[in-house]
Amino acid sequence: MLVVGRVSYAAVSAGNSHTCGITAAGTAYCWGLNVQGQLGDGTTESRRRPVPVAGDIRYVAVDAGGSGQALGFHSCGLTAAGAAYCWGQNARGQLGDGTTEDRTRPVPVAQNRAGVAIPPPLEGEAKYVDEMKTDLRNLLVAEEAFFADSIKYSSKIGPGAVDLRLREGNALLNLQLTADGWTAKMGHTNTQTVCAIYVGSTPLPPATSEGTPACR
Repeated sequence: MLVVGRVSYAAVSAGNSHTCGITAAGTAYCWGLNVQGQLGDGTTESRRRPVPVAGDIRYVAVDAGGSGQALGFHSCGLTAAGAAYCWGQNARGQLGDGTTEDRTRPVPVAQNRAGVAIPPPLEGEAKYVDEMKTDLRNLLVAEEAFFADSIKYSSKIGPGAVDLRLREGNALLNLQLTADGWTAKMGHTNTQTVCAIYVGSTPLPPATSEGTPACR
């Protein structure tokens, strides 16, 4: 049986109750059950026809989450640069973003500088700081995904530009461009601590080491 739509797929992955595929150009589509956001289109509405996965990210591989009843309601994709994104059910941390929140859009799999998965955030002040640091790391990945040529300089955040979805309570205070890069500062509604990250060679405090969040 042919899948509805005039889309030609390079690869298809069938999950528990949904299916995803990618085109030769790297665009991801999903269809089927979507009660936990596993289609990645920003909704929880199940679809009988393929819908594009949100975020305008180009993938070289996509997986619809396997067939297990408990762990079959999420999807993941891999870019040519080796960046992993996941979306859907996250009750057991299977999306790898350091939380247990379900996601209806792709989120980067969180990693530290050594490539080791970041553990779930702690409670209280440490939790807020960890969430700010995670979103700043995600901003680096989002900038790199938007600028395939690795220029990575943009203050435009939102649809049609660098795509960044912040955790609840987090706010991007500013993203300031410099002659050779940029510095982004993040705040949280429940703390006066400010965290920052930068790319280039001109950091603005409290950022101190390129690509590594710093807080004060």
